[in-house]
Amino acid sequence: MTNKEIAAKINTLRKEANLTQVNFGKEVIHVSQATASKKLNGQIPFSVEEIFECAERFNVSIEYLYGREKEKTLEPV
Repeated sequence: MTNKEIAAKINTLRKEANLTQVNFGKEVIHVSQATASKKLNGQIPFSVEEIFECAERFNVSIEYLYGREKEKTLEPV
């Protein structure tokens, strides 16, 4: 899966959660809106830590973000 495809999945999850780019940047990956925009457009790759933060925030597996699973919602533990 390419960086752009991962970014597109994260961007879809961000929109489903009704988060603006500003709020996503501040609350989820702790970057400015400009950097969040570049990451969400696939211009800058997400770091491993940011992938973990996104998976946790949106209740999806890392495998889902990387396209290795089709189910996006994690089962409760």
